[in-house]
Amino acid sequence: MARITSYPSDTTPEGSDLLLGNGPAPGETKVFTLSNVAVWMNESGNVNIVGQSNFKYSYDLGEGNISVPGVTGSVNFSAVPELLVNNKASNGRDIVEYFTANVLGTVTIGQLDAPDEYGVFTLVSFEPHPTFTNYHVANLSFQKGNGTLKEDKSYGIATTGAQGGGGGAQQTYGIISEDGSVFEIAVTNDGDLIVIPEGSTEPVITSPPVIVGTEKVWYTLGAIAGGVTGSPTPIRSWQWQRSPNGLTWTNIDGAIAATYTIVAADAGQRLRVQQIETNVLDSVTSSSDPTGVIAASVFSDTIYQDIAPVTWGQLTVQTWD
Repeated sequence: MARITSYPSDTTPEGSDLLLGNGPAPGETKVFTLSNVAVWMNESGNVNIVGQSNFKYSYDLGEGNISVPGVTGSVNFSAVPELLVNNKASNGRDIVEYFTANVLGTVTIGQLDAPDEYGVFTLVSFEPHPTFTNYHVANLSFQKGNGTLKEDKSYGIATTGAQGGGGGAQQTYGIISEDGSVFEIAVTNDGDLIVIPEGSTEPVITSPPVIVGTEKVWYTLGAIAGGVTGSPTPIRSWQWQRSPNGLTWTNIDGAIAATYTIVAADAGQRLRVQQIETNVLDSVTSSSDPTGVIAASVFSDTIYQDIAPVTWGQLTVQTWD
């Protein structure tokens, strides 16, 4: 299910702003201007549309109508804190389960005969009305919009759900912080709970890491990280590897720092380092070019022997060959 997104993002929506939605074909993305929001809402397969776009704003809450509690006549979208919605759309569709599933998703209300008249909200909650059993109260948090809700006008109500897939790896749920920031709470297939801030992007390593230093046993190599993008800022880790042929690579146990001191076991091998960048959305890895064949140390085969101590007197009288 696609998100509805204004692009570019600004605080004064215009008719030329763009909305993104799913097209009729699987995986297809279509772009609409707000001036064409009526067409966008009525076009099959774009987003979920409640009531087949036949809601009317009316003081008389008949079937298929919506109302702002305590308000008659016209009301500016930015002044709509909640809507009273009857439990059935005029085509008889039960909308309670549908709306409830989209709590903390995005709701767009657009006047069909005046496409620039629209409001975009976060659906904070959807609860039964405490008095009128046939109605529910949709509590809304205004995001942006133009114009007003007008009595007896027809409106389309489109929603994008708070729940969505994460490439099969996670299920996500929207949540709003105290300052109005939007986050997603995701549960991975491993059962881990993660928080995804609004506007997060997957990490990307734009250039590979580079190894510097002398390629000889007992010398220390260093890794220079490649360029990285992503939000939140990815956390970096390292893994050094060795290979006898430059084709098959094995992790070196404990070699997870940005520097690595070459040991005797590396003689005749090639080395490389992997840069790993991780944030809440993903983890990516980039490998450096391999070193040349690591040269052995002239000291690598030195044999140390115990030498019996001698006194100074023994040294002064000893005859040296």
